[in-house]
Amino acid sequence: MKLKSFLFVFIFSLLAGFTFAQNNPYKNGSPEWLVYRFFAEKSFPDKAKYYTGEMVQDLKNPSIGEELNGLGTVTIRRIYLEPITAMYAASIKVGNKATDFYAYLLNVNGRWRIQFVRKFQLPMFIYQTADSLSQLSQLPDSSASLLKMLNLMISTDEVIKNHLKENTASFNKLLTAFEDKDKETMLNLLDELGLNSVFKDRKYPGVTFVQIGGFDSIEVGYFFAGSNASPPKINPNEFIYIEEIVSGWYVYRRI
Repeated sequence: MKLKSFLFVFIFSLLAGFTFAQNNPYKNGSPEWLVYRFFAEKSFPDKAKYYTGEMVQDLKNPSIGEELNGLGTVTIRRIYLEPITAMYAASIKVGNKATDFYAYLLNVNGRWRIQFVRKFQLPMFIYQTADSLSQLSQLPDSSASLLKMLNLMISTDEVIKNHLKENTASFNKLLTAFEDKDKETMLNLLDELGLNSVFKDRKYPGVTFVQIGGFDSIEVGYFFAGSNASPPKINPNEFIYIEEIVSGWYVYRRI
């Protein structure tokens, strides 16, 4: 999802927050400094110096930091940094609401510029279904399993990563059951972990995907890639986020 199509909805869905008075803690001109400027600073008047590619279309629009205008807290983390490209995730928390954005940078003649910004966004009915089910005091097993999966689907990166860390042994058992074609064990583990399916994609040899859930081409989940595998690469138009969490296991978001 592109910046201008989700920014308005995101900002005005935040209910409450608290101000923060932080100076940019990063080295001037570094990629972290630029990402922090875009997501956290209340003023970003010189955007033209720091936008490139698709972002040039948004020069007249406020940055996310300008829209937030001091509300909430922003935490950024590096996903990868190469000589001329980089990607960072930004976690924004306002009140009890949190969301993750992804910024893709390009170094142009020695200056880092923001090329793309993305946010993972599922269709609204998925959020509404999760909210409706969570209001019910008693759920049949099938609905309880669905709610577990939906809650994980709509969770932040932090929650999804922790789910893998806390259940690595079960994820490894699921992988073994899939390889052994042990359907009963596989289905039980999928239900226990709040997951939807396990599959392979011939485009990515040696990779096993464990999908939390999705809609059409939009999906979120995990994959396991061994030493000789050919896993997908981060791409702002498909796999917008990939991060290794434990050895061989990755989180991914796809649009």
